[in-house]
Amino acid sequence: MLKSKLLIFITSLILFCLPKTNNVFLGDSKISLGHEKYFKNLVRTKGYIILKDQNNKYKNAYAKFDKSELINSNSKNLKFKLIKKYLNKDYRIVLYTYLNGKKRDSTEFYRNSNDHKLQNYTCMSYLDLKENKIWKIEYFSQGEIIFYGSDKINIDGSIETDSIYFLDESLDALMQNYNLYY
Repeated sequence: MLKSKLLIFITSLILFCLPKTNNVFLGDSKISLGHEKYFKNLVRTKGYIILKDQNNKYKNAYAKFDKSELINSNSKNLKFKLIKKYLNKDYRIVLYTYLNGKKRDSTEFYRNSNDHKLQNYTCMSYLDLKENKIWKIEYFSQGEIIFYGSDKINIDGSIETDSIYFLDESLDALMQNYNLYY
């Protein structure tokens, strides 16, 4: 009796002490809290600090990442995969949708680009598997937000911009100048 209780206690202790594994490849869930609540935090003075901290988490998660296994959606025929693509000295993480095992669509999921003379560009996303949405924020250095919104993943695997919650068109034009469009 005492032996079995001790064994249960030790097993529980080991399980408790093991590092908690989050699927970092789905991104930081803070982004999916809803555009108003999250966005209001970013437009305040501490917004850039929030973005910088999140980007550091992303960089650490993706530094040695190559590609994910297939990720199941809430639809049995639709799956996702994240793959790292190299761009000169930088890289991006691309999310691919697969319908019945065939590649259907893709979108830039993460990118942190330091190639530009005036600005650094960052794109961070969160894959919401419950809603089949991709929440995305794109910004230049010092927290100048270009875009914050979500993309809808349709049941046929296509990805479409669901809505534009915030778009700074002047910064959007810089994206064109720097060839940052995916």
